[in-house]
Amino acid sequence: TKKLFPYVSDTPEQYEFMSNLSAFISLTTAPAHAILALEGQYVTCADVFYAWVCMAYSFEQLFATNRYLQKYRTQVIELYNLRFEQMMSESSHNIFLFAYFLHP
Repeated sequence: TKKLFPYVSDTPEQYEFMSNLSAFISLTTAPAHAILALEGQYVTCADVFYAWVCMAYSFEQLFATNRYLQKYRTQVIELYNLRFEQMMSESSHNIFLFAYFLHP
């Protein structure tokens, strides 16, 4: 990384870029972990629902502890709710919730 120091300057643009990059990484970590967990060969409907619950919990913790991310809160929650509603309404009568309930 020492080789990169001449190309990185302490400017407002660089600070804004690093802040935006940090926010992007923070906001995409939970969905990335969920995708990796669901790429297994023996994934059940309960695992899918659990991944959604884990993402919601992660977002809630992230927004509670990081004031900088508050400007993204509404957009992230709206997108999460939209995709969750699509999954729950387009599946066979809440099969994911039922599988999660029956999972040992």
